[in-house]
Formats: sequence, C-alpha cells, structure tokens
Amino acid sequence: LLRKYRSLVETTAERLGKQAQLTLEDPDATELPVEFFQHLDPTFLHIIRNSLDHGIEDVEGRMAAGKDPVASILFSTQRQNGGIIFTIRDDGRGVDLERVRAIGIERGFVKPEQAMRMSPEDILKLLLLPGFSSKDTVTDMSGRGVGLDVVCKDIDQLHGRLRLVTRAGGGTTFELYYPTPTQ
Repeated sequence: LLRKYRSLVETTAERLGKQAQLTLEDPDATELPVEFFQHLDPTFLHIIRNSLDHGIEDVEGRMAAGKDPVASILFSTQRQNGGIIFTIRDDGRGVDLERVRAIGIERGFVKPEQAMRMSPEDILKLLLLPGFSSKDTVTDMSGRGVGLDVVCKDIDQLHGRLRLVTRAGGGTTFELYYPTPTQ
C-alpha cells in the first residue's frame, strides 16, 4: 500500500522544480486492514506534500548546503508498544523556528511576550494550529490555511499521537503512533 507514495514523491518534486526519492522501510512486514489504511492515506499524503513543498530545498539550495541534489524522504513502519509507528523523515532544511515564532506573533496566534518564552517544541506546535501557514502566496500545494491541523484531526480520530522533530539544516520527522487496529 505504501509503494504508491514513491510516484507521488517523484511527480510532486518535479512539479515543484525539485528532486526527491522515497525509501520505504518495513522491518516487521506490517499488515494493515485496508479500511484503516484508507483513513491514514490523506494524512500521509498531506505530510509528504508538506515535506516536499516546505522542507525540501531545490537542487541549487541542496548543493549550496553540501547535500545530495536528490532529497531523501524515508517512510518507515514499525510495530511497538501495542501499536504501529509510522515515521516520515526528510533530509531537508528543517523548520525555521524563529520564522515560525515570528509568523505566530504577526498573525496573532501568540502574544510576543509569550512567544519569547516558548520552547522549540511549543514553537513547532504553532504549525499544528488551524489556519497557520508559513507561505505568503497561495499555490495549489499550500498557503490556503489548510495545514497540519487537518493532520492532527485525522490522527485524533484514530486515537493516535503525533511527535514532530526538526533539526536546522537536517530535516524534519513526523512520527505517528496508532494503536493496533482490530481486524
């Protein structure tokens, strides 16, 4: 079921003037009920597109940063603690926390004095708020205010949890944990 994301990565990257490839890792040969996967599919699509649009640099930017011109996105699954962890990790630029903080202040998501006391984890949570967008222009991929809050709603509906980790210049990881679905 996850193989379909390979072509999504390649075609979306090409549309954005970038190069990227997807690697799939499934050491446990995880099997999912099709109905469960159908609920997860929009979440995975959104995260992968978000990674390509926001996280992955264009070829010139990657080369200037000393990276392979072809970006890498890893999609892995693993059974753990009575559930399944889906990890989507890119090797892009990472989230610019100061820019997210500034956008949060500018657009009224957080007061300036509160924003200055925010931890990196709290700043990342701003990305998950309804209407938050770091794009100034609207495209068919982003900037419409339909953001990662949709991902959070989808995760909550299936009693899952999201962990978001970023490293400046080193990429972003979305780790989604879901209890094992019943057949």
